[in-house]
Amino acid sequence: MAEEGAILAPTCEEMAQDLKHERERMGRSIEQLQAAHSMLGSIIHAGETITGGRRA
Repeated sequence: MAEEGAILAPTCEEMAQDLKHERERMGRSIEQLQAAHSMLGSIIHAGETITGGRRA
């Protein structure tokens, strides 16, 4: 990595490709977490509808 002002930049193509792959992996993880978060929200909402918002 080379520091150019306040920005770090990869110094070789291999490093740049590794960084791109890691960003893609992270993006997939974020998408999976968002889907799980949404599903949990739906489950919680359905439970609150059934129980009238009472806690177990």
